[in-house]
Amino acid sequence: MSENHEVDKVLASLVKPSDLALAKAWKKGNQGMSDADIVKGFISMGDEKTSKGIPDNKGKSGAKGPTEKELKELQRLVIAISPHPERVNFIMNLTSDKQFKQSSSILDPQSLEKAKTIAKAIPAMAKALEIGQQKDVYALLKLMQKEALRQLTFELLQDDGLAEQVAIEKERADNMRIAQLTKKDYINSLELVSQTKELKNPTRTELQTHLVQLKTYLENWQLIKEKQPEALTAYWSQTGFAGNLKGTMDKLELEILARDRHEEEYARAVLNIEQAVRSVGNYHKELTESTSAELQAILTGLKGGYIAPSPGGDPITNPSTVPTGRNLFSIDAEKTPSPEAWNLGVGLAKTLLEAHQEKHGKFPQKVSFTLWSGDFIDTEGAMVAQIFYLLGVEPVRDPFKRVVDIRLIPLEELGRPRIDIIVQTSGQFRDLAASRMFLINKAVKMAAGAEDSEQNYVKAGVLAAEQVMKEKGMSPKQAREWSTQRVFGGVNGNYGTNIMGMVEQGNGWDDEQQVADTYINNMGAIYDEGENWGAFQKGVFEAALQNTEVVVQPRESNTWGGLSLDHVYEFMGGLSMAVRSVTGNDPDAYFNDFRNPSKAKVQGLKEAIWVEARSTLLNPKYISEYMKGGASSAETFAETFRNTYGWNVMKPADVDDALWNNLHDVYIKDKLELNVQDFFERENPYALQEMTAVMLETIRKGYWNASEEQLESLTSLHTELISEYKAGCSGFVCNNEALQAFITESLSEEATAEYEAALKSVKTPQDIEEGMVMKKETIAERVEEESLDEDRSLIVYGLIGLIFLVFVALIIKRRKQD
Repeated sequence: MSENHEVDKVLASLVKPSDLALAKAWKKGNQGMSDADIVKGFISMGDEKTSKGIPDNKGKSGAKGPTEKELKELQRLVIAISPHPERVNFIMNLTSDKQFKQSSSILDPQSLEKAKTIAKAIPAMAKALEIGQQKDVYALLKLMQKEALRQLTFELLQDDGLAEQVAIEKERADNMRIAQLTKKDYINSLELVSQTKELKNPTRTELQTHLVQLKTYLENWQLIKEKQPEALTAYWSQTGFAGNLKGTMDKLELEILARDRHEEEYARAVLNIEQAVRSVGNYHKELTESTSAELQAILTGLKGGYIAPSPGGDPITNPSTVPTGRNLFSIDAEKTPSPEAWNLGVGLAKTLLEAHQEKHGKFPQKVSFTLWSGDFIDTEGAMVAQIFYLLGVEPVRDPFKRVVDIRLIPLEELGRPRIDIIVQTSGQFRDLAASRMFLINKAVKMAAGAEDSEQNYVKAGVLAAEQVMKEKGMSPKQAREWSTQRVFGGVNGNYGTNIMGMVEQGNGWDDEQQVADTYINNMGAIYDEGENWGAFQKGVFEAALQNTEVVVQPRESNTWGGLSLDHVYEFMGGLSMAVRSVTGNDPDAYFNDFRNPSKAKVQGLKEAIWVEARSTLLNPKYISEYMKGGASSAETFAETFRNTYGWNVMKPADVDDALWNNLHDVYIKDKLELNVQDFFERENPYALQEMTAVMLETIRKGYWNASEEQLESLTSLHTELISEYKAGCSGFVCNNEALQAFITESLSEEATAEYEAALKSVKTPQDIEEGMVMKKETIAERVEEESLDEDRSLIVYGLIGLIFLVFVALIIKRRKQD
């Protein structure tokens, strides 16, 4: 009780009780239907027999025919609905027995409530229910329960003999609509269009009322122009007023949408705070239990036992990932992008376009994306949403919220040209979300085929790709077919780009074009439906890369950054180099930063590199904490140096001399006075050998314009470490003859001989072979010993068992004698 009281006090200090109450009310009012709810609703409706109170006279010979009163009422109702096309369509659809039975269920109150529940997830069903419950339609549906009246209804709706009466009814209905539209409260809404009235702090309800009334005006604008009511003269007489009317409606819709989103974001934030505060104790307990839970899970798995499921990801943004040691599950890819992810992706797309316009004064023609499984799972497809929105398409969902298709966003709604895209997929994303890749390719084809009045960069990109492929010798038919392909990945179903080894083996290439060509060949497989799944044709990837101006990479975890994780320079850097190779221009590079789910942002690569460097590699607190570790902590620094070099190769413009100068000051000159060299020599001198080798290779390849003093200090420290501790023979230290030759240029003859001898001593085949033999002999002896021990144990256990059996036999024999 005391603990709960403390939790409540903390919560009250962060969130007002009134705000918490509003947030909970919002949650209750906006709870969507789960898949299970929808299925239950369909099952309950499907299980129903003839609804109570609904006569089923079809096929019954004894059923009474229609009365004269019913016939007159039927004719009146048919005439009443005739001026309303949507009502007529609703009734005419009832020629289908199945549709008639389903629609008739609304006559039963219990069935109607069930239908309303399901309709929350199905907009088309909700619209049909709205029409079916209109007074005249509902009354007509009741009469149609008699089969004779049902058939007569269809005949009357197509009977030209009723034309005069229908015309009279239409005139009456039109006059009623004009009377409604000339009421003062309706005209108040029109004044918003003419800007003779301004809303001051309107409520959402007021905004919605104005929107509905303006929509009614727009739907009846042709009628208003025909009738020319005097009360509306100031409006129908204006040229282009209908367009202004639509513009005002758009503004109201945007304002309502903005308020709804603000309300949702605020409510979710409040509820997240409440959950976090109430769960702190559990999170602490589960985190401390994680180590033992992991060990127990290993044992359980080895025994073939059940391991409980859990989500994966970053424990900071998703605390439900602890305790660890559970069976990770993913998401339903078919439901991506989720509605929340769609809003997030649209926002990121707009931010990206704004950043590009601010920098270049125009929209980008094409944007490239890397799709990884991690952020796809965590964000429920936000980057897929971003891709869709740039192309100018939006998701189409089924009743179960699965995104089964896409549709074009009208250009007037989009408000900009459609932007072309290209995607590189990781192997894990490819395995997890193939259907999303198919939708992306479909979206490209759809956007390219849009009949837009303005520039369509997707169409232009498709034509450019087709032309490039034909120039490379492909047939016109093949070039046309592949010109819309935009999703590429590893050839032969490979995972990763397989270029990191090449990049870090600097003596294996002299020109960046060699690295770019290798990347393009390794990642140039097409991924689309049918025969195009994994297909490779040289030149297709290059054609698709034409006109790419921006590269976008996801980042969703606090556990890694662009410098600390090599796969980032492998994918994002590799794609940047490929674009530079194909187009001749260096693309802008951005991270989609999802680490704060409520404030996702777009961050430039150079900014991201410097933020990470200053908070880790150049941060005395970070370095000090890592120095409390051992050899693996030291190796972390070496790995990050390798990745920094990798970035320098892939994106030279974003890793400048200043970063290497700072790294030299901190780790070679010990500018922060942390005694870093003592730490490395104590825990892992081979990591420092690697770091100095990486820095020297960066100088040799021309990426860092180091001073003579810096070169001398690096060469001196590197060779001293090898002389004192022998070479660790990592890739940079022992496997780069060009680097070794570069190092000896700064050494005396004596120092050169000593350095070369030290390298040779650790690479001598005889030494390696003897070491291997010794290890084999040691293992063989140990195995033999263990085998003898096992044999002895078996003999001992066998004797014990035999004695036990003899003892039991004697007891049984004695009992029989007794």
